[in-house]
Amino acid sequence: MTTAFEDFYKHLLTFDKGAMIEGEIAGRTIYVLHVHESNAKRTIKSLEDVYGARIFDVQTPDDMQKLTDEDLEKLTSDQQKAYDKALHQWAFRVYIPPAGDETMYITSEILEKFIEQLTIALKYDNEALSRALMTNHPCSHMLVDMHPTIRGNAMFDPRIGKSVPSVSAWGILNGLIEAVTGERLTFKTRDDQGDLNDIAEGRDPIVKVMRKTR
Repeated sequence: MTTAFEDFYKHLLTFDKGAMIEGEIAGRTIYVLHVHESNAKRTIKSLEDVYGARIFDVQTPDDMQKLTDEDLEKLTSDQQKAYDKALHQWAFRVYIPPAGDETMYITSEILEKFIEQLTIALKYDNEALSRALMTNHPCSHMLVDMHPTIRGNAMFDPRIGKSVPSVSAWGILNGLIEAVTGERLTFKTRDDQGDLNDIAEGRDPIVKVMRKTR
């Protein structure tokens, strides 16, 4: 049994009169919410307490890509208002499990768990984890060419003087994630411009794991 939209919306408006809901997937009750930053945390807590909601894909104003002055000048008046409003909103997805089925997880929640645990590990030692994930190791052509989700690279092998197929722990991990969820992860480095060698050697470590933009 899913939660009635009308009841859910009325409850939401008690916390944020200007809240917006983008939609629902019938049968699983997944909503995308936009609420003002001043109301976001208490709205989330109430949804968790009252509906047993699970919150994921949280985007705060700090996560929003800011437009340049040049880009702002190209916006219409309505677009400018929408942009200004977005600068003070949290956006997040809400999943309300059917009654009696609290153990069911959806794809986005699984991805969030991967991101959460990798991010925790990065906080402990991002340079070591970056090296462990991004160091390439020689592998077979079969692994690179035939596996449906594990993606390899090429590395120079000084023993034979030419490039050979290679794979990293990140390539294997991401391949497993894609096989389970159908989506991949990406990352942001400290300088956001390092190549795989820089990352593997810790000169430009991974600082943030993100869902891959298609």
